[in-house]
Amino acid sequence: MLSIGQCQALALARIFINPSKQLYILDEPASALDPVAEEKIFEAINGYLAEGTVIYISHRFSASKIADKIYFMEQGRIAEQGTHEELILQNGKYAEMFQMQARYYKQGSAEVEPRQKRAEGVQGEKNNT
Repeated sequence: MLSIGQCQALALARIFINPSKQLYILDEPASALDPVAEEKIFEAINGYLAEGTVIYISHRFSASKIADKIYFMEQGRIAEQGTHEELILQNGKYAEMFQMQARYYKQGSAEVEPRQKRAEGVQGEKNNT
């Protein structure tokens, strides 16, 4: 049986089978993929479909960095638009939400390291006795 991520990757593979279409709309195309697979999929799609138009619908701001143009929606309306860099410089809602997600990853990695060191320390103490 395939995992959800494998099913999602298989569904995305259909793009590469019939690349003649000029417009693709992908709703949360990497939601069930791990970060490594997500990066590979986005690189492949962007390289393979460079001549066409791909619309990504995503809540992951990491995915938005690869877009040529971002339309940030709020309550069913376009609230902000531009490139990732432009929207960050505007310091609006997009920038605020991007920073919130970025903080989560930064805090998460900072918290993991001390836990690993404590676990290694405990294990080391057991080996020394």
